[in-house]
Amino acid sequence: MLPHNDRRELKKIEERMRASDPAFAETLDHGLDAGSAKTWKVLLVGADVTVVLMVVTGILTGDTTLFLWGLPAGFAVGWAHRSRGRNSRAT
Repeated sequence: MLPHNDRRELKKIEERMRASDPAFAETLDHGLDAGSAKTWKVLLVGADVTVVLMVVTGILTGDTTLFLWGLPAGFAVGWAHRSRGRNSRAT
């Protein structure tokens, strides 16, 4: 638990944020809308397909560069899936 002074300062920051950008504060309170979640899902599936194609094409053609770029891309997409899953469970 935060000390009283820190909680009071955070409350002041929150009030200033709500006054300066109410739409952003509303998004933080309630999360993203369903349309945005669907967009992210489509984007991640597209990234999955791209990574798989990079790795498979790299292996089949013997193109080491394509294969090696597919590996960190795969880790990045995996990280995005994992963080998206954690965020959806937290709300």
